[in-house]
Amino acid sequence: MSDSGTPLLPDSITPPPLGTASEFTWQSYSSQQWGFRIEHPTILSPTLADAAGLAAPQRAEITFARSQGSAELMLPTMVIRVFDNPDQLAPADWATTYRPDEPPGAEYALFSLANASGVQACSMQMIAPRCAFYLASQGRIYQLVPYDDIGSQMLDRLSFTQ
Repeated sequence: MSDSGTPLLPDSITPPPLGTASEFTWQSYSSQQWGFRIEHPTILSPTLADAAGLAAPQRAEITFARSQGSAELMLPTMVIRVFDNPDQLAPADWATTYRPDEPPGAEYALFSLANASGVQACSMQMIAPRCAFYLASQGRIYQLVPYDDIGSQMLDRLSFTQ
């Protein structure tokens, strides 16, 4: 408490570190419906969003998160969004057409993963710098948004299924 009786709040809250990839046991999450497989640490739980709450062209959203003491406080590590791509646009064209502000003020660059290539859209805003990665496969666009180092390591553990 301050002298005026107002509770003192920290400037920021930092979650405990997750660790490194070698410190985890990894398992696979796969979706035949959405055509991909990704490995994630066993400490993360995948959650599929209710499709009724998604706006077209989005078809699915899977969040990989860890619980921090309470079921209400989930710390996301990776979010994967699946969108329709009926015009078979390249990831860069799709991202600038349908998601031009995701993330806000994004700069675009080509990137390659172990199993795919696409376009990366990175925001360098001081408040919340982050990148979204867009990949195309099977008439869909996949947006992957890693929120920490483990989410970034999950990128190379993505593969598409037939």
